[in-house]
Amino acid sequence: MKLSAKLVIWAMLLGLFALTPLQASAAPRRTFPETNHAVSDDFLAFFDSHGGLDIFGYPVTDEIVEGGRTVQYFQRARMELWPENPWPYRVQLGLLGVALGKGQPGLEVQPASLPADARYFPETRHTLAPPFKNFWERHGGLDVFGYPISEQITESGLTVQYFQRARLEWHPENPAPYQIQLGLLGDAYIAANGIKPDAGSAEATSPPTASVSNAAANSTSASAATNSAGTIVFQTASGGAIQLTNANGGAPTVIGTGIDPAWSPDGTRVAYAQWDYPAGIYVMNEDGSEKGLLYAAQGARAPAWSPDGSKIAFVQPFKGWFTRRVGRGTDTVPQDYWGIKVLNLADGKVTDLPFLDSAQQSPQPQSFSPSWAPDSKQVVFHGVGGLYITSDGGDVELIPNTDTRFASPAWSPDGQLIAFMYKEHDHWEIGVISPRGAGFKLLTSSPPFTTPANNVAPAWSPDGSKIAFVSDRDGSWKLYLMDADGRNQRKLGDTRVSYEWANERVLSWTK
Repeated sequence: MKLSAKLVIWAMLLGLFALTPLQASAAPRRTFPETNHAVSDDFLAFFDSHGGLDIFGYPVTDEIVEGGRTVQYFQRARMELWPENPWPYRVQLGLLGVALGKGQPGLEVQPASLPADARYFPETRHTLAPPFKNFWERHGGLDVFGYPISEQITESGLTVQYFQRARLEWHPENPAPYQIQLGLLGDAYIAANGIKPDAGSAEATSPPTASVSNAAANSTSASAATNSAGTIVFQTASGGAIQLTNANGGAPTVIGTGIDPAWSPDGTRVAYAQWDYPAGIYVMNEDGSEKGLLYAAQGARAPAWSPDGSKIAFVQPFKGWFTRRVGRGTDTVPQDYWGIKVLNLADGKVTDLPFLDSAQQSPQPQSFSPSWAPDSKQVVFHGVGGLYITSDGGDVELIPNTDTRFASPAWSPDGQLIAFMYKEHDHWEIGVISPRGAGFKLLTSSPPFTTPANNVAPAWSPDGSKIAFVSDRDGSWKLYLMDADGRNQRKLGDTRVSYEWANERVLSWTK
């Protein structure tokens, strides 16, 4: 063979070898002609390793950005990219079951009383039993479905159970491998929030608003120009989407997910709780960026920033014992309690606020919904006997003229009044009272001879002239505003929210 021919052959081989690394490094990608959307990279790896079409269904968007995070919607789920995490936590599923408000109150169950084939989750106080238990365990468990947030219930003639990230459905008429199917939570969330199924670029976003990136870019100038009333941050459900809305009205912007969002005093950051792993108290910027864990704690919620910006109070459950009378004797049983903790942001130390009722000289370890006085020294909270005021190293004092009907207190910016929820017979109203127990007044009421509406979760405007709250007066929970004396009550947009228990903060208002 001539030298020139050998050189040609070697050149061809070298060319092939040079192509191989490029071909090997090409990003994996799969297009689904059924929906004309592609899945690639980390999302495709997660898709293939966790059940594929049977678990997630077809992709119904390309990768989009929500709250500063890359996500992709499937018929049955939403994948979220967390590149800061190590594998296997780079891809997580969104809490669509929670965001859609499918959670139900938990059950007080003694695990020893459950059947052998059932499992109780104290994290959400719900049980998992056949026919769903084996499927849940064999197809990813917590990583794929999350904790159960309901018991088995009947919907449209089907037995179903909701989880943080999924809905399992029982179809006994199908062949054995297909009797359990996942509900179309991705489709349901898209329909409920107006997301365009054909969203396909990295700049696309989740309605009901413009993109988070655009909102962040415009937040400073737009706020100064058109938002003289301030900005309200709120949750659509406990652990669902956290959104911002102009207090003058307008479409909200999604900035993340979590529980009980609360503005920092300067309005640049939002504290919130998260019960999904890793659970605790978090903080993020007003545009949803730079999310960070401040304090790891299972079950913590209701963060409240002190007006001087130095501390965050929150509540956290702990285990205790309760002695009850049984016949002529007594019985001691385990009991869940809630106490208030204070995180010092300067050094990260966490301390307990006392919850001792000085009037009764007995422990009152049920403390909810902390709210700071303007001096950043005292905290008002809802306890077993009414509204209480506590401080570091001081006694706990019951506010006179309050009782078990009072909940969710919020201290006014000038310190003169405390707004609260009040259980009036079979529904909730919002009222105000002074820290000394004087001037009790209900600000909301329902027309006579009608089914009473619930009015809950009061939050003061920064100047104390208005109160934001949540009401179901038009059939579903939505945000409302009123003057501090109860006049001029009006709805703030049509975004639906969920309200599940009497200690949810739901919203916070900043300048």
